[in-house]
Amino acid sequence: MNETPFKNKVQKLLKGCGVYVHKNWGGGRFTKSGTPDIFCCIDGTFVAIELKSDIGKVEELQKYHISEINRARGYGFVLYPKDYNNFEKFVNFLNKGYLKQAHEISKDFETY
Repeated sequence: MNETPFKNKVQKLLKGCGVYVHKNWGGGRFTKSGTPDIFCCIDGTFVAIELKSDIGKVEELQKYHISEINRARGYGFVLYPKDYNNFEKFVNFLNKGYLKQAHEISKDFETY
């Protein structure tokens, strides 16, 4: 699956759950290089998602930003289409306030 339909699927899920979603436009002159594609707030929890296609590669600057978000106790990770079902569970757990379960699922995502 290429990145655009995947991005649309992820955004549809998030918006359908009442989540605040901001899609970061890469390459814009006011966009900081390497920042994740999607920033969102799920029931008070900051989540940043770098979307990749099945064959997408994560750049070093993207890894840096993801690690900084995690260091600050938010959730930052790379999301591939193969991980969508776990992502859906993660969102639903956060949305219901089940932080422990969401945290356990987040360990399956690629982080730095």
